[in-house]
Order: sequence, then C-alpha cells, then structure tokens
Amino acid sequence: MERLKDYPMWFAQYGVDSPSVDCPVWQFGGTSVAGCNGSIDTNVAYVDLGSGITPEPVQSVATVAPTRDISAAYQVKTKEDGWLPKVWDDNDFAGLPGHKITDISIGVTKGTVKYRVHNCGGDWLSYVTGYDVNDGNNGYAGNGQEIDAVEVYYYTPEGVETHYAKYRVSPNLQSYYPEQIDDQADGYAGVFGNTIDRFQLEITK
Repeated sequence: MERLKDYPMWFAQYGVDSPSVDCPVWQFGGTSVAGCNGSIDTNVAYVDLGSGITPEPVQSVATVAPTRDISAAYQVKTKEDGWLPKVWDDNDFAGLPGHKITDISIGVTKGTVKYRVHNCGGDWLSYVTGYDVNDGNNGYAGNGQEIDAVEVYYYTPEGVETHYAKYRVSPNLQSYYPEQIDDQADGYAGVFGNTIDRFQLEITK
C-alpha cells in the first residue's frame, strides 16, 4: 500500500458495506445485465480520474435543473456519509452502493407528496409531506435507523392531468426491486428485513 499511495486505486473488495481503504473507484460485486452472459463487474466511482493521476471531484447531479413540467427532487442520508447531494427525477439515483439508507427527503415542483419509511426490524414511521433535511419534524422520513421499505404517494394539483409517483429501491449491493407506482400493488417499494442502498423516483403520467 505504501508503494501505491501516489496512484489512484481501483480497489476490489466484496461482501462488505464499504471499501476498507480510501480509493477513488471501488469494485464491489457483479450485476446481471440484459444482453450479457454472467455477472458484469459493478463499481462506484467517487471521483473523475480524467486523463491524469490526480482525481478530480465528480460534478454532482444536484447541479442539473429539472426539465419536466412536474419534477421530483430527493436526497437520502446514510450513516457513513450523512445527507448525500440532491437528485432530480430519474436522471440518477440517490444513495451509494453498500451504504445503507437511514432517511429520505422528497419534494416536488407542483402538487404535493406524502411519504414514509419502514425501519428494518421495526415498523412504519409517520407520514411526512415536507422537503427540508434540516427539519426533523416534517422535512424528511426516517429517524437515523436503517430502512428497508419506502412508500410515496403523489397528489396531482387541480387542472393538471393525473400524475403518479413512480419509484424503486435496491437491496444492499443488489439489483433494484420492481418499480412501485403510488400505492398500487403492495403499496410500497422494498422487502421487510432487507436494508436498501439506492432510491430512485420520478413523477409520471
């Protein structure tokens, strides 16, 4: 490790929640990809390596402005990272592979949204409707404990064609569960007992 300290490291380590060394790229497992045989290497890049050996910070998707008539902004919190940057719609996902989500905050540009989370090994917490990571009362859903399920419902404003919250979560270091739309099907995204590390949401017709 001493000999490699001056070089950006692409570090492979499996079966853990986060890499045991400081590295710009972490290979943490394999994922099934349509059109490919077997598992494809799955990685997370914490920086943009560019063409040199000095890592440059990645530009956050938070700088991308919403482009839809009705957009959703959301953030997640993990024990390792605190609140992660804001994400718009399905341009990206909120979370980091292997970093278990404890809290979620959601806002919309039109209409209103109510949402809640389920603590792993616990119960559903109360619904919230606000979007403010500094408001522990109604600005986000969660209480700092790892969560395993999320429920989101979107209320369309008058005079607008009916829209829905379409969202999904991924169990820790695994592929996404099927998408959930408002309170249809089982009413929430996730499986009780399986912590989640990624969350994605959009408001759609």
